[in-house]
Amino acid sequence: MIQKIIGMLCLLFFSTATFAQLLDANRAIIYTHDGSVFIGHIIYSDELTVDLVAVTGDTLHIQKGLIKGYYRNSENMILHRGGKMHYTEGYFVSSTLGWGGNFDESPSFDWDLIVGKRLTKRVSVGIGTSLSLNSAVLPGLGWGWFDHHFMPIFGYGRYYLNDKKVRLFASSRLGYGFPTNIIWNDDHQGGLHFQPGVGIHFASRKSGRFIITLSQMIQQTGGSRTDLDVFSNPVNFNYTHWYNRTMLKIGVEFK
Repeated sequence: MIQKIIGMLCLLFFSTATFAQLLDANRAIIYTHDGSVFIGHIIYSDELTVDLVAVTGDTLHIQKGLIKGYYRNSENMILHRGGKMHYTEGYFVSSTLGWGGNFDESPSFDWDLIVGKRLTKRVSVGIGTSLSLNSAVLPGLGWGWFDHHFMPIFGYGRYYLNDKKVRLFASSRLGYGFPTNIIWNDDHQGGLHFQPGVGIHFASRKSGRFIITLSQMIQQTGGSRTDLDVFSNPVNFNYTHWYNRTMLKIGVEFK
């Protein structure tokens, strides 16, 4: 009985080691029209067939007419079980929707669009813009309730911390938030826009991958307002304000 257990453990260890070696050294993945996914390494290919050594050690002869697509000896992706992958080179487009703050009186909503490039397996950079809708209650300033909308333009950076199916990363963006409207006589100004954060990036078999980010939105603003005092006389005042809110964002990154 003990010998069987030891044998099974050795077989499991060997299979795991073989799988890891194939993915690290000669990674290859094949998709067929019937939905099957094969991972291993391609040892031969011609106009009719592809010979693949699978992670089980078996050699498969796959007709090219059955193949929907495949990648071989790829250094621009991280492959995982089930055919899911992360790209490590090339351009990407990311779109996320986020919210934060106090939803009763002082909410914030963001819609982001980022276009970037993967410089290395770990580092990605890009440029982006967003539509940022914010409300704030500022006690002692007239009505005390303000709406501030911005369109930030920013540079973006991301650093991945692991290579798993769910990749953990740290990110940051820095730029300037341009004011986009005037509401209730709030002639607000733009200012510094800064948003550091952490997130997770999910592997996928397709070009789109879900991404979740928890970040801290910092936005400078200020302006002037005309309000009425207790005697209904107009009063002019100036103010400054820094938004500093935690934002949860969910979105999709393509390719």
